[in-house]
Amino acid sequence: MSETYPTVRVVVYSEGEMLVAQCLEYDIGAQGESFEDVTERFHIAFEAEYEASIEIRGEPFAGVPPAPRQFFEMWEECSSTVKRYPAREAVPSIELASCA
Repeated sequence: MSETYPTVRVVVYSEGEMLVAQCLEYDIGAQGESFEDVTERFHIAFEAEYEASIEIRGEPFAGVPPAPRQFFEMWEECSSTVKRYPAREAVPSIELASCA
């Protein structure tokens, strides 16, 4: 997967008492109570969207638009705290910036 798809960027931020993980390249997100929880939930949502888009539209992430511009701006403000996760089955490499 990492050879086919470029690394995706994910911004993690606080919203009330929850943390939110939002992908920039595809409008896919998840919520969780802790950093570990939100990142694991994000991986699950991302893998599910990957599989569903293949089944429904014939290719990964077909029809999934990029995130709204505000998340790209958030990334720019938080990119100094980036963690990298290597590719795994059905998920490209992920760069994650924490703004929480």
